Amino acid sequence: MKTKSWIVTLSSLALLLALSGYASSSTVGPAWRPMASATMAWAPASVATSAAGCTVAITEPRPGQEVAGRTDAAGKATLPPNYHLWLFARRVSYRPLELWWPQGEAVVEQGTWKMPVSIGAPEEIGGEFDVTAAVFDQEQHLKLREHFRNEAFRPDYQPIEMPAATCVAGTLTVKKTRQ
Repeated sequence: MKTKSWIVTLSSLALLLALSGYASSSTVGPAWRPMASATMAWAPASVATSAAGCTVAITEPRPGQEVAGRTDAAGKATLPPNYHLWLFARRVSYRPLELWWPQGEAVVEQGTWKMPVSIGAPEEIGGEFDVTAAVFDQEQHLKLREHFRNEAFRPDYQPIEMPAATCVAGTLTVKKTRQ
């Protein structure tokens, strides 16, 4: 089955958001993601395309999948030179705060990537978590890398706001059923 993407100008965005019930200008729902240009693309929730020449899609885990505390995420991506793919996870309760725990940089080889993602703390079995992937330019990548190196392995690792991304895969939600 072919997947079609439509480009929607920002002048049409307000009408589309109003019709779809999205009222917040900072959170435009799981299938809409800001891009580097003055356009936005609609695609299935796990795919994003950018005018800057990047694409990113998450193929695993699947939305609604039951997962362990450490699970593999995988997908497909096309990156411009000097751009980097990062994975993020968060508890669904952090959606209103727009905070994420960076999981690290995924290596893209021949258009595919795979890396482990940490899903919550041991006591959070039964909880729902969001997972996404995003592409960053060199400047944002270096900031993420510095934060990750300094904070990720601390027992009190705190979430951050996701830096400005070139393209972001749609957010998918999984359920943690085991450690």
